[in-house]
Amino acid sequence: MTTTAKPILFLAFANDRDDRARYLRNLAEAARQVQRALAAAETRGHCELVLRRRWP
Repeated sequence: MTTTAKPILFLAFANDRDDRARYLRNLAEAARQVQRALAAAETRGHCELVLRRRWP
């Protein structure tokens, strides 16, 4: 029997609050929306979703 490994989607988000020019004010909401959009595929077993976030 052969098994097919499901893809792993690794998403990393980071933000810089110290530099206003580089700060992405909507990043947290965008990360939540991406996670919600991919959650159904993960629930169905099509992929594994791994998220890493870094912001204060």
